[in-house]
Amino acid sequence: PVREGYVLLNSIYINNAGISFPWLSSSNVWAALLWLVLAAVSIAAGVGAQRRRAQRELATGKTPYPVFAGYAIAVLAGLAAWLAVSAIFGASPFSVIVPEPSGRFGRIAGGFTAQAGLLVLLIGLVLYTAAFIAEIVRAGIQAVSRGQTEAARAVGLSQVNSLRYVVFPQALRVIIPPWISQCLNLTKNSSLGVAIGYAELTGVAQTMTQTAPAISIFMLIMAAYLAMSLTWSLIGNLYNRHTRF
Repeated sequence: PVREGYVLLNSIYINNAGISFPWLSSSNVWAALLWLVLAAVSIAAGVGAQRRRAQRELATGKTPYPVFAGYAIAVLAGLAAWLAVSAIFGASPFSVIVPEPSGRFGRIAGGFTAQAGLLVLLIGLVLYTAAFIAEIVRAGIQAVSRGQTEAARAVGLSQVNSLRYVVFPQALRVIIPPWISQCLNLTKNSSLGVAIGYAELTGVAQTMTQTAPAISIFMLIMAAYLAMSLTWSLIGNLYNRHTRF
C-alpha cells in the first residue's frame, strides 16, 4: 500500500500505485524553451564536430577521438547555454520537483509517477520483444561473410571499427525486414495490457461500448492500429532504402 511503500533516498517512492521519482518543472516557459533550442543547437554542433573528426581520421589515419570530442562540445555548449539563460532570466530553465506524501491518506504528490500497470506492460513487452530482436541482430551479423571481418582487420581497422564500418552496414540489409515485423508485433501486442487492467486503447474501447455503438468503436480501433502499422512500415522501408548500396 501507499503508506507502507518503499522510500529510496527520500525522493523515490515505490508502492502498488507505481513508482514516483523527481521530475523537471519550469517556472519560466520562455527560459525553458530558449534553453531547449540552444541545447538542440549544442547537440547539432557536437554531431558536426564528431563527423568532421571522423572524416579527418579516415583521411589522415590519426586518432582525434571524434566521439569524445562530439560529446564534450555538446555538453559544454549546453552547460554554457544553461548559465547564460539563467543569468538572463534570473532563474534556472528547469528545477527538480521531488515527490512527497500529502493528504490524510499519504498519497504521493509532485514529481512524476509511472503507473504500476504501465510498468508491468512495458517490462513484459520489452523483455519479450528484445529476445526476438536480439536473435534478428545476431543472425544478421553472422550472415556477413567472415572474410569481410578479416579484410577489415587486414587494412588496420580495429574490431569496433570493423563492426561499425564493414560488418554492420551489410548486416542491416538482413536485419531491417524482420525488425519491421517485430515493431508491428510490438504495436499490436500492446493491446494485451487489458489483461492486467491497464487502460490502453483496446481497454478504453471496451469500456466505451457500454454507451456507444460497438461496431463503430472497434472500426476506429482497427483504423488506429492500421495507421500505426503503416507508419512503422513506412519508416522501416524508408530506412531500408537508405541503407542500400
